Amino acid sequence: MLSRIKLPLLPVIDLSLFDLGDPWRDQVAAQIDAASSQFGFFYVVGHGIDTAVVDPLMEASGRFFAAAEAVRTQLPPDGAPPTSEIAMRGQILLPEVPGFREPVLDYMRSLTGLGHKLMAMIARGLLLDDSYFVDRCTGSPSTAFRIDDYPPVAVTRAATETPCAAAHMECGLLTILKQDGMGGLELKYQDCWLEVPDIANSFVCSVGDTLARLTNGRYMSAARRVGNCTKSHRLSMQFNFNPSQGAVVEPIAAIGPATPRAPRSDDMANTLPELGHRHLA
Repeated sequence: MLSRIKLPLLPVIDLSLFDLGDPWRDQVAAQIDAASSQFGFFYVVGHGIDTAVVDPLMEASGRFFAAAEAVRTQLPPDGAPPTSEIAMRGQILLPEVPGFREPVLDYMRSLTGLGHKLMAMIARGLLLDDSYFVDRCTGSPSTAFRIDDYPPVAVTRAATETPCAAAHMECGLLTILKQDGMGGLELKYQDCWLEVPDIANSFVCSVGDTLARLTNGRYMSAARRVGNCTKSHRLSMQFNFNPSQGAVVEPIAAIGPATPRAPRSDDMANTLPELGHRHLA
């Protein structure tokens, strides 16, 4: 009889507990530390980003990718070929779509704030001062944002073409990803691909190569791949939070390999506030 390998569930971390102060801050930081060490990925909920910031941009993106080819070709500069990606690195490239610019800028401002908050939690999880990263390398972070469209299977170039994009890892510090409800994201865990379905009002955070190097390999940068096996368009919005321009990024000597953290006490477990979804069922 064939036996099935039971894959672990990607952690879902409620950031709203961090705002309650100690001892919850240490618990959230420890959860992020453990997830970054084991998976290099984790969900966050209770992040404080209102749906009024996320939903208008997702809707505007859907309109953009559903528009005629003539509209999409307005985006690439200098005659560059159009792609299914809206990229921003150093300059903002926006299509001529009504109601698009302000949602993009609002989203980027909100995600920059979330990036700072997550890096403070990561610092605490590493037993550093909360301000460690902002003081040394992320005071004026370099950010990049892109919106990807994965067309339906029915319009792929060939019936034999694989539905998944090539596996890759992020080279930066931290990536915050918002996907729609179509699913399709997978991460490499040991020798298996672990599905990362969408959870309502969540973001998926992934450790980049730079953060893995800063932590001397304590945190892992996991390979990921994504595809669309449905008959509908799939959208995802990727925000990269990286060190400031010119920042000196060196491994942190005080950080060693991942070590087991003490489990939450029974007393703390019994008084844990019910502030949202913490575990993927």
